[in-house]
Amino acid sequence: MDRRNFLQKLGPLGTVALSASSLTAFAETDPPGIPGYPPPYLKKGDYIGITCPAGAIDQRDARYSEVMLERWGFKTRFGSTIGRRWQQFGGTDEERVADFQQMLDDPNLKAILFGRGGYGTMRIMDKVNWDHFKKNPKWLIGYSDITAFHCHVSRCFGIPTIHSRMAGGFGSQEDLSEISLKKALYGEPIQYRWPSLTFNRPGKAEGILVGGNLSL
Repeated sequence: MDRRNFLQKLGPLGTVALSASSLTAFAETDPPGIPGYPPPYLKKGDYIGITCPAGAIDQRDARYSEVMLERWGFKTRFGSTIGRRWQQFGGTDEERVADFQQMLDDPNLKAILFGRGGYGTMRIMDKVNWDHFKKNPKWLIGYSDITAFHCHVSRCFGIPTIHSRMAGGFGSQEDLSEISLKKALYGEPIQYRWPSLTFNRPGKAEGILVGGNLSL
């Protein structure tokens, strides 16, 4: 199934705030995750940067997300990789990491919305300096190939990120997935409901929910 259509069918499940996780289910020999503080929730007038560390998007596609974010009360800032293309990427490895690094270190940006996944994030992972981000975290928003950032930040710093639709997936009309992203950014509570199966046992449980692309 196409990933974009799959997320649309999930509706509000398309956005999940990732919490710190020890990930022991995946690698028992790794050290436990480091508990960290979540980034501040956004307020009206805050700036969100849009950049492409992986696949390319053009200016027209990025405008949909810009219009929606401004409708929510935020301001946006396009990175230099928006509209740029090198092969299937949003610029060369050096251009993509420089754009992301600039946004990561910019104190005026309170969140970073990635343009598109696909492939490319892993090519620049080792070139990113996270020192400023660890002291001044901000929300990182995306899915697909962006899972590499989610896993690294959760594993190494214990800082929550947001697994969500990206700039290249916004349309002209707001849907449930986008509404859940808006709530996550504003710090509003989110509830997910779906029908149970006949084999389910009724009860209560709690735990840490970690989203992401399983291939990464």
